[in-house]
Amino acid sequence: MKLPEHLQQWLDDATGQMRWKRARPVAAKELADHLSDQYEAFLDEGMDEDAAAQATVREMGDAVETGTLLDRAWRPRPDWVMLGLVLVVAAVGLGLQYIWNPELDAAALLWRYAAGAVCLLAAYFIDYTVLMKRLWPLLAVWLAAVLLLNQIETMLPDIAPIQIDVLFWLFPLLLAGLICRMGAKGTEGLASCVLAVAGFWMLLIVTHYTPYTITNILLVICSAILLIAVCHKAFGRVRVRNLCLALLPGAFALVRYLRSVVFLRSSGISREQNASLMTQLIRHMLFGTDTYYQDGAFATPQKSFWEWADAQENLLTIIQLEWGWLAMILVLVPLVILLGRGLMLAGRQSGLLAWLTCHAVVLTLGMQAVWYLLVNLGISDSGGTYGLPLIASDAIYLCQTMFLLGVLLSAQRSGQLESGPAPIGK
Repeated sequence: MKLPEHLQQWLDDATGQMRWKRARPVAAKELADHLSDQYEAFLDEGMDEDAAAQATVREMGDAVETGTLLDRAWRPRPDWVMLGLVLVVAAVGLGLQYIWNPELDAAALLWRYAAGAVCLLAAYFIDYTVLMKRLWPLLAVWLAAVLLLNQIETMLPDIAPIQIDVLFWLFPLLLAGLICRMGAKGTEGLASCVLAVAGFWMLLIVTHYTPYTITNILLVICSAILLIAVCHKAFGRVRVRNLCLALLPGAFALVRYLRSVVFLRSSGISREQNASLMTQLIRHMLFGTDTYYQDGAFATPQKSFWEWADAQENLLTIIQLEWGWLAMILVLVPLVILLGRGLMLAGRQSGLLAWLTCHAVVLTLGMQAVWYLLVNLGISDSGGTYGLPLIASDAIYLCQTMFLLGVLLSAQRSGQLESGPAPIGK
């Protein structure tokens, strides 16, 4: 109902004390409901409209005092520790790359760091709820960008790689928004999300620069997000059929992987023979394994490794060879702490979109980190890896990583607005 002018003025005075403008509509709705309920209660007691309005104002108390309480309760909750950790880890990563590749221009590294910081802060101050409120335009822009970059890469194959995969890693965020839009439809909504993931897989296949490993990892991430959503009752009660639907993309990725393993074995190709030359060298350097020589022999494994090793793609391997296993573990510790804190922040969210957004970011960066570690231990071939989040990355990948972390911190900063808890008395 529309509030009487006297009550509306009180509401405007109260919410006007709030410095966080994005919180005002949520707090105003809470207060308007209280005012309306109290006003109607006085009317039911037989008071006329003016008397009921005056009594309601007296019952609610001073508007300025109430607004001050609102300002204290409804304010952003920045995680300065997380922000500082992101910036420090990124700086350490660039320093390590410079140590092992002095040919890198120090000024270029500083600009790379500055660009990443801008992406972090830009995403941090953007309203993360745009993932649901503006989902369809975002999907359209994302799809258009993917197709455009793919077309450019097809027509101009001699130019430097555009790294179209950077856009693919943003899809889990869009999936989080889609889940929130479709959750009210129950199993039908979940099926729509699974179909969206299937369409995403087809897009990965038709783009000519999509490594096999990236496709499988992204399918696993999407499946994990769907499973988290189902367990969080985003699609209603937890049902066996919903769990099975959520697991479909991950199961499909597993089948693809097992199929490739069976094919290699049936072809008589050993694991060592199928490995890339750099993977063979890493295994030899770290664990002393016999090296299978592809396309002829090279001078010595040691010489070949140091000739071909890259400060971005093989940073952990280089650190282990030069400083030992303990140094490699110590380099990973800050990233593990950062991802662990991100997971903790994800678990604290009460709003569904904030919950899914934080989990999507942590899952994406966590899977990238695990993949990079497996490559640097010689367990897996590179398959298109960019680097280790924050620690070993080029300019584009660093910006993407810091943008994702900025979105996570945005959800943590203002996630309380999504669930709309009662502001007074907190």
